[in-house]
Amino acid sequence: MLIPEEFLRLPKHGFLNVHASLLPKWRGAAPIQRAIMNSDQETGISIMKINEKLDSGPVCNSYTIKILENENSEDLSLRLSNLAAEKIHIGWQGAGSARKLVIVRPGVVFGPEENGNVTRLVQAVIHRYFLYMGNRKSRKAGGYVKELINTTLWALERISDDGGVFLYNFSMKHPPTVEEYAKATCKVAGVKRFIPTVPYALLLAVSYLIEAIAR
Repeated sequence: MLIPEEFLRLPKHGFLNVHASLLPKWRGAAPIQRAIMNSDQETGISIMKINEKLDSGPVCNSYTIKILENENSEDLSLRLSNLAAEKIHIGWQGAGSARKLVIVRPGVVFGPEENGNVTRLVQAVIHRYFLYMGNRKSRKAGGYVKELINTTLWALERISDDGGVFLYNFSMKHPPTVEEYAKATCKVAGVKRFIPTVPYALLLAVSYLIEAIAR
């Protein structure tokens, strides 16, 4: 996700982002999954100042944890999330009690050049290599980058001048399903696509087979 320059100039001290890797390694999308796929022994978080480029701002601090044996991306994501929350709160509280802190838990964020999940879904549909993996009706929470910034500023206005914390979840009111994303892509692109469905149980069985062979 890239934040437009006019928004980057709004806060006095800029924006901070927590990236789930030890930057510059695994810059961009899916850093947790890429670390596991690469059999990395450790990963971590990088607290960085956001600039106009993708994950390229100066890193303020980084914190490392070991990747556990047979740990999946969901479990590792939770541990990294807890680590990030702990370090942000420690740093914020240590800087003064009158500080204002907004913590946003967003879904998928869309924006120019963000190259995230939805962008890849659109490309896969248009180029005919997309299929449903038992997730046709799964809903993907998310919203546009400008909406994210506007809600962040809205949250700041609700913190008193004495300081405090405001925590909220960010998503569209009615998140579309994966199928609705695919249909909207076809409609906007003016194309017709047959998208097959592969049962999740079959995919899971194949993944276990591949894992067994790889060992």
